[in-house]
Parts: sequence; C-alpha cells; structure tokens
Amino acid sequence: MTSFLVRPAFAGFLGLDKVVNVGEKVVKAQAAPEPDEATMGRDLAALVLGAFPPAGSEALNQYVSKVGLTVAQVSSRPNVNYHFQVVDARDAQGNMIVNAFSCPGGYIFVTRGLLSQLKSEAELAGVLGHEIAHVADKHALKAIKKSQTTAALTEAGADIAADQAGVGGGLIKKIGPVFVNHLFEKGFDRADEYKADAAAIQYAAKAGYDPKAFISFLNLLKNQEGGRNYSTIMRTHPKPQDRIDRLQSLMASKNLGSGTKQILANRWQANASGS
Repeated sequence: MTSFLVRPAFAGFLGLDKVVNVGEKVVKAQAAPEPDEATMGRDLAALVLGAFPPAGSEALNQYVSKVGLTVAQVSSRPNVNYHFQVVDARDAQGNMIVNAFSCPGGYIFVTRGLLSQLKSEAELAGVLGHEIAHVADKHALKAIKKSQTTAALTEAGADIAADQAGVGGGLIKKIGPVFVNHLFEKGFDRADEYKADAAAIQYAAKAGYDPKAFISFLNLLKNQEGGRNYSTIMRTHPKPQDRIDRLQSLMASKNLGSGTKQILANRWQANASGS
C-alpha cells in the first residue's frame, strides 16, 4: 500500500488526527466486502423509480421485457434475475430524456423518450444488450466501490466504516444518492461503455437480431448531438462517432452478419404505441 508523508506545516493546518482518521476510513472502505448484488440492485432501483416513475402500458413493458430476456439469455450471465422497466424520465424543463440505464442485479430501465426514437425491434435489442452487458460485467458494482471510497473522503461518508463500509441499508443511504447522481451525470467509465457496446452487438447477433441496428441507433444519436432530449445520454456516454468506428471495426473482425431470425411474433412498430 502506498504511504503518504504529510509535511509538518500542512499537518498542523489540516489537523493530523483528522488526516489519519479519514485515511483509515478510506482504507476500510476500499477493503470492504463486495455488497450483495441483488439486494444492492433492488434498493438502487427503488431510488431510480423514485426519481423517474414507471411508465407505459402493461403490454409495452411486457414487450420490452421479452426482448430484453431474449438477449439476456445469450449474455455472459444468463442466470441473473433480469428486470426491465419503462420509465418517464424528464429534465427540469419537462423534456423527455432519451436514455437507458442499469443497476446491479439485473435492473434495467429504458425511457419513453428513447423508445419513441427506435425504428425496429433490433435497435431495442441492441440498446438493452448494452445495459445487460453493464450488469453482466458488474460495471455498476465497480462504480459503487469508487463512490464508496470517494464518500469516505467526505463529511457525509465519515461513518461508512461503522456500517461495515458496504453492506445493506447503511450503504444505500450514504452511497445510493451519490451513485444515482453519478449514473445520470457521468455514467460509467468510458472503457466500460466501449465494452458494453462490443457485447451488445455480439449478444444481438447471437439472439438472431441484426447487429447493425445498434449502429443505426448510434447514428441517430450522432445526428441529434446538441438536442435537449439527448443531453443526458451524450453526457454519460462516449461520442457516438467514436462508438460507431469501434463497432464497425469489431463487426468486420468478427464477421458479424445480419440476423434473420424473427424472435417475437410482433415487431417493434406494432408495440411502440403502448402508452
């Protein structure tokens, strides 16, 4: 472990006892056991739904779930208990937000604003595949661990160690709002976003969908850069053109062709009108 030498002049200014105390809490937070994924996800999903209420008809939500579960079954973690929910997400001005996001344990949300922009079931499969990949690779848990360490450096997080730095309601109360805000303001690490993109087109292809459809969705984002409805997804993800370039190279190297299998009896356009 790296040690830091506190110069005497600064030690007096900061208060050496406080420096040592905060340092100990950071170490304890970093060494905390990984929280239970399912419990953590359920509690964080409740926070998300507190910010963005459920939306859409039962038929629409069932449709999104069918597409999501079809893709999830070919993912690297098919045994996770995945849940899919359409939400009404709006900005401070009331504009519908175009985005999708996930919490640990398989809780995946897609906004009505995003659904209204999709042109095919294959595009939906690609979007959901991207979020499934975040869950499968535990990207949210990694982000929470970072938030936990960050909170240990703040006044609000000073007693995280007393809650064993990571399990159950104590962590949710301290880290949950930090994580949810991070999710909507910064998103995951860019490297994790690129990994989720790569997995999305491979999952889609394995499930019988055209993997190029996800690139079509990214082209939509590229054409909408600067639009108010798209500000959140632009802020929390790499630039669309960078994502497109990487995926086109991957498709060429993997020889991913067009999917021809129709998974469900009804296509997206037949279900997009669900309110």
